[in-house]
Amino acid sequence: MIWFGVQERISGAKFGWIYDITVDIEFRGRGIGTMLMQRAREHFETRGVLGIGLMVLIGNEAARRLYEKVGFRGYSIYMLKKL
Repeated sequence: MIWFGVQERISGAKFGWIYDITVDIEFRGRGIGTMLMQRAREHFETRGVLGIGLMVLIGNEAARRLYEKVGFRGYSIYMLKKL
């Protein structure tokens, strides 16, 4: 399952955002995540999107490897302090 959308800024520039991606644990390691990311990219490209963003937890190494494999690179760090 992949959940994504296109956000349009006031300037008219369009950016894709991947909100969530999940592959059932018994089906991981078969290229399904890569295929889902590719389909999302194709969708974005047909809509004139300039870039794609997503968030990933620092400790989620499997997701980070997938995102790096399909071309994502670190851009910013979101930080949180628990109270």
